[in-house]
Amino acid sequence: MSTDERITVSVQALTLRNGGGSWLKDANWDEYVLKIVNESGDPCEIESIGLASGKLDRPVPSSIARQDLEARTNSALRGLKDVGIVAGVGIEAPSAVRCAK
Repeated sequence: MSTDERITVSVQALTLRNGGGSWLKDANWDEYVLKIVNESGDPCEIESIGLASGKLDRPVPSSIARQDLEARTNSALRGLKDVGIVAGVGIEAPSAVRCAK
C-alpha cells in the first residue's frame, strides 16, 4: 500500500508468458506496465514496488534483473503450490513512497 493516499497506481498493460512484447521466451513471470500518479503537488520518491496477493505470505519485491526475477518467481510459485494453488499474483501499490512537504 502507498504511504500517501495522494499516490495512485494503475496497470496500463500486462504481458503474459510468451506474449507480444515479452523480453524473454518462456519466462515464469508476467510483466506489468504501471502508471503512477502523484496528486500531492510535492515531489515524491518511490522506494519500492512489490507484487502481492492474499495467497502469498508476503509481497514479492519487483526487479528488472533476470536472475532475481527467476528466483523470486520460483519461490512464490513454490509457496503457492504448497497451499494447493497453481498461480495467482496481483499488483500492489508502491510500498514505500515519500513526498516532500
